[in-house]
Amino acid sequence: MKGLLDALSTAYVRIMSSPRSVRLNEALLKATLRARGYQDWGGSGEAWFVGVVLPKIDPRVVLDVGANVGDYAQGVLQSTSAKVHCFEPQPLVAKGLAERLAPFGERAVVVPRGVGAQSGVLELRYNPDSSELASFSAEVDAISYVRNVERIEVPVVSLDDYAAEVGLTRVDFIKIDTEGFEREVLLGAGRVLRELKPALVQLEFNWHHLLRGTSLYALAQLLPDYDCYQLVPGGWVRRDPMDPLANVYRQTNFVFVRRGVVVD
Repeated sequence: MKGLLDALSTAYVRIMSSPRSVRLNEALLKATLRARGYQDWGGSGEAWFVGVVLPKIDPRVVLDVGANVGDYAQGVLQSTSAKVHCFEPQPLVAKGLAERLAPFGERAVVVPRGVGAQSGVLELRYNPDSSELASFSAEVDAISYVRNVERIEVPVVSLDDYAAEVGLTRVDFIKIDTEGFEREVLLGAGRVLRELKPALVQLEFNWHHLLRGTSLYALAQLLPDYDCYQLVPGGWVRRDPMDPLANVYRQTNFVFVRRGVVVD
């Protein structure tokens, strides 16, 4: 089989490597990347994970870092019995988030703060018309679709400090979607990862990380006790963070599974 695939690959290169085939090659490449989980705009991989995988680990405490308007948090609250701590630093967005999740009562905790490597105050760059793109990173403004024209100083807490502040004795799952600030969130969660040992950690990976000089491999170094999976349409696939093809700077989500945790 390998010999056949190699022969087909060689034939494809011979036929399709001319400048006239550029557009077709680009279209095929984009389709292949989508099949690998990049730019799954419909969110089918994430929906599968929340609806199928999370209930299997029966989480009790979930940290949703970068909750925005609450789509993800609501899905977790509906598919599990977990208490979800939702971190959202944009004041108006956090207010709307609290209203949306109010029907879940004490199971939904809205924390109107950002999350970083250490507690303090940071400048948040945002646009009221696209709140999901707000970021603490100035570098991501270079991305064509990011127009964070507003600035506001907001309180920031590390996950280690927050866990100590509210007395968390367990954390089962952490979801991080912070528009390029994922590394800082992990740096501020060393004790939580080491002592509370969450079963799963989900990270968004995107163009932002290229601009900030962060690779999937670098993020994986902060999660040494975990295996890496990429969410693909309707499922997930094991990835090696050292593989260059896993370090493609297009929107996707990786889930790190603590070794020994059974989710199949």
